[in-house]
Amino acid sequence: MQPLRPTSAVSELGGVQLGIPMFRRFQDVVADLASDGGLRDFYIFDVSAHHWNRLLECVRRRLHDDSFQIDGRTEQIPPTFESIYALRSTVSPCLSIPVGRAYVACHFFSDSEIELDFRPEDYCSPESWSELCEFLQDLVDAVGRPGVVTLENHKTEVIEAFEPRRKVEQDTAPYGSPAG
Repeated sequence: MQPLRPTSAVSELGGVQLGIPMFRRFQDVVADLASDGGLRDFYIFDVSAHHWNRLLECVRRRLHDDSFQIDGRTEQIPPTFESIYALRSTVSPCLSIPVGRAYVACHFFSDSEIELDFRPEDYCSPESWSELCEFLQDLVDAVGRPGVVTLENHKTEVIEAFEPRRKVEQDTAPYGSPAG
């Protein structure tokens, strides 16, 4: 499979030009979502703690009381990526993010790339795939870096690609509020 990128249409909103991703048709990705015993991964490469913290800020409003676990025990989610990543030397943190009727998981494997995973069978209808794509686009927009959905552990076998719709400045928090 060759890497694919969404096409882009340009629209004008309030005098600002935004690239609006136009994703591949569902029928073009459905075979890649067939249940085969493997997960599908979502990656945002070349990130720092700053990007991770933007992601966490973006997903916090979605989380349930039991969304963060350490070694299978429900815990309060730490306030920053740095706090979570420091735990990795002795425990296994996992963040389960509700998306539609299923979950996307984050295990905080690396500080230089964001990796999330999901069960493809949970997103194998046009409606559920659309919900997942909207969520992933929100993440890409919040982090300000491109992201890709791939086959599990195959970073170059891209199923779908996402580009930020706007540039994110280093000194602002997601959605344009001051960093703090």
